[in-house]
Amino acid sequence: MTDQTVTATLKKVSGILIVLGIAQIILGSICIMAPYLTSTALATLIGILLLVSGIVEIIQAAQSRGFGAGGAGFLGGALGILGGILIIMAPMFFLSILSLLVAIYFFVDGLQRVSLAWTLKPADGWGWIMFGGVVGLLLGSMLISGWPYAGVWFIGVLVGIRVLFRGWAVLMLAMIARRAPVPAAD
Repeated sequence: MTDQTVTATLKKVSGILIVLGIAQIILGSICIMAPYLTSTALATLIGILLLVSGIVEIIQAAQSRGFGAGGAGFLGGALGILGGILIIMAPMFFLSILSLLVAIYFFVDGLQRVSLAWTLKPADGWGWIMFGGVVGLLLGSMLISGWPYAGVWFIGVLVGIRVLFRGWAVLMLAMIARRAPVPAAD
């Protein structure tokens, strides 16, 4: 695809992109304002996806020839169905475990980055690595100290922030595309 084609295409769909960007900004804001609802909806969606995936895997296993592939497929499908049902029935438990894993990751990653920063200390940019490590340590500590409840809203806020920033990015792309001149064909 040439730059001309990309610019022309973006210009054509800029109106749709503006609507999509605004919708994502609104949805992201709602997710941030209602993080428990967002987290619960996300967990339920994951549970449904696991459930459907497990059913499909069992159907495929039933159609396979031989016990090796079929047996593993039945086992994987059964675990998917069981996991999906458990998540749908107890989304807060799933979210609390997920948030604990995220907190541990932030903490361990923060420790690793602080250690790396000390190793690189005379080099340019070591302070940014240290800053990132300290932020990771703080986030991990905050989540662990408020666990399990803090983690449940944290996931909803993270999703909201992601959707909000994606909306702004799409909106800005659409605004730039709308103002960009379409280059003349060579």
